[in-house]
Amino acid sequence: MSRNLIFAILAAVPLSSVALYATAQDAAPATAPTDTAHFQHMLKKMDANGDGKISQDEYLAAATNRFHAIDTQNKGSIDAADIAASPPMQRHEQRSAQRMLRHMGASPGSDSVTLDQFLAAAKSHFAKIDANGDGFIEANEAANRHAGRHAAQPAND
Repeated sequence: MSRNLIFAILAAVPLSSVALYATAQDAAPATAPTDTAHFQHMLKKMDANGDGKISQDEYLAAATNRFHAIDTQNKGSIDAADIAASPPMQRHEQRSAQRMLRHMGASPGSDSVTLDQFLAAAKSHFAKIDANGDGFIEANEAANRHAGRHAAQPAND
């Protein structure tokens, strides 16, 4: 499944993190730290009456607003193309592209990379994968690099 399709699917599920957050909080021991910054952000977006809690009606109102933000043609339904073209997805894609440029060697604040910058970043990346430094990437080195990168990423990536 392509990374863009995964992001599109995630964008289609409005505010799914709220449900996961609530479930995790119910299952977490009383001494577990809470993500108060995330909850404060949720309150700012959804707590219409300002009571410090998010009711089901407030949650569904926010989900409805999210749906309408994606359904820009007012069709009453959304598909993958609508999600991909939605302003939130476009902002996400722009941030991803900026991160990719930085990894490719772009100068801070730059919106492009030269071939020299790109190749310097590629050399650096090769050196990280070539763990034994013999100038060749072997299957075990590639597998170790791949496993290490995915182990360090959050589950929602």
